[in-house]
Amino acid sequence: MSTPAEEQRLQAQQQERAALLADSTVNALTAARTSLGFAAETADEVDRHLRRSEDDILELGGQVNRIRYAGDEPQRTGEDVAVEVHRQFGSAQELAGDIDRRLRAGTSGLRDAQDHLEQSARAIAAGRQFVGELEQLPGQQNERTAQLRERLANLDRAVHGAMDGVERTGSRLTAARRNLEPVLEGRAYTDDPARTAAIVNEASSTVDRDVLNARNSIRTLREDFDTTRPDVAAAARDSDELATAIRAGTNPTPRAQQTASASQPEDPRRGWSEGRDLGHDIKR
Repeated sequence: MSTPAEEQRLQAQQQERAALLADSTVNALTAARTSLGFAAETADEVDRHLRRSEDDILELGGQVNRIRYAGDEPQRTGEDVAVEVHRQFGSAQELAGDIDRRLRAGTSGLRDAQDHLEQSARAIAAGRQFVGELEQLPGQQNERTAQLRERLANLDRAVHGAMDGVERTGSRLTAARRNLEPVLEGRAYTDDPARTAAIVNEASSTVDRDVLNARNSIRTLREDFDTTRPDVAAAARDSDELATAIRAGTNPTPRAQQTASASQPEDPRRGWSEGRDLGHDIKR
């Protein structure tokens, strides 16, 4: 049977543990919020790359008629036509190369956005774990923690939905690059301007469609970010209020006089504040 002093010490340790978990949740949500902000900024940068590619795609489409009607001038010989078709197809290849570079830059940006989202998802998962552990402590199952748990669950779904959106956008950019290959890796049929023009026309039309779809996906993604931002702010506010409430009832004994258990884990507040991703090993 425990003595009153032992019970008081246990209660103090539980209260200190609750404060630690609440503070850790605050820091995890701060990390999640920061990562989501970076993901949104990166998505905007990808869209800028794609918007600039649209001018090149339009110019690529303009090469179609230049190639198709290369032999329409009566003074041109067959050799002149072959030279002109070759020259215009070379211009089309240069434009396709410019488009491909922008698409590659967009793809790289999407990978960065995905990394930010994954880090945000891990931070949210860490926050959910901290709240789950907090609710196991005596007196910590209440309306405030239940609301925070629900907010974190909603955020988790939103972030994973954004990750799916990034993946879909990446697939469209991959398709666009693949549809450029007949121009990038092909050759001009100098004796057949119509056939050569058809190759360029098919590439410009399909890439234009792919980039339009990719930009629409990014627009939807940004709308999702805008919708999620208030939820993240609300969750951060709830966690901060929870931590403040718990700290108000923590052990009044000065920290220098408190005794920590030998098996006390690393204080998560330190890790998050140092920028380390403590949620990396947490299963989502």
